[in-house]
Amino acid sequence: MRARAPYLSPSVIGAAFCPDEGHAGPRDIAPAFARAAAAAGAAFMTETRVVGIARRAGGFAVLLDEDGARGARREVLADSLVIAAGAWTASVGALANLHLPLFPVALTMSVTERRAPYIGHLVQHAGRRLSLKQAHSGNVLIGGGWPARLAQAPDGRGFDLERPASVDPARLTLNLQAACEVVPSVRALNLIRTWTGMVAQHRRPVSAARRRSRAPGIYVAAGGAGFSQGPTFARLISELILTGQASEPIDLYDPARFHAVNSFMGL
Repeated sequence: MRARAPYLSPSVIGAAFCPDEGHAGPRDIAPAFARAAAAAGAAFMTETRVVGIARRAGGFAVLLDEDGARGARREVLADSLVIAAGAWTASVGALANLHLPLFPVALTMSVTERRAPYIGHLVQHAGRRLSLKQAHSGNVLIGGGWPARLAQAPDGRGFDLERPASVDPARLTLNLQAACEVVPSVRALNLIRTWTGMVAQHRRPVSAARRRSRAPGIYVAAGGAGFSQGPTFARLISELILTGQASEPIDLYDPARFHAVNSFMGL
């Protein structure tokens, strides 16, 4: 461990090394996926809200509210429907009368100033919530699942996902403290920015739905580590849609396991 990762604190007494592990930057990878999708014929409609989902013969009619302007609506027809809306997955699913026990969670990430590359691995601590890596640019990214504060709905019931989450200073401090104790040289770096992001969580990811399900033609990708697992879910779901069979077992994540919830909703 000392030879591979000399930047680790002397207090770290052992480590597991995974040579296939790595990390990537969403600000680079997400646009790259978008460009590849557009080249393959995908159409993007940004600033567009899904406000209705109805079954039509052999498929679905999805009602879209464009540009956030009420009244400027468009209907899109599709044979299959994939719901991959992150923290909003449950609310989009409800439009199709598909009720998924997912809950929104806000997480915190931080980035330091640049320094010469010296952390060549993704560092995760077995006993503390810490994820740390250095980008090719030299900035050190710090996270590990520390929660932020979701905005409360105006009526006090539930959360308002239309407003960004806010940083919890106490939890941020603990996250940075863990980073400094595991990689002491981080303590000398200036913190540039801390931000929050919202995801949908479940104790086990939710993905796919076979054609024989009670909601045929609807597929779901949500929960879990979306940035890491998203490409795999996308590949498996596309296989299900095109061939009816995924190349790897996926039944464990099938939303059909929530049938007890949806049976009360007429499904």
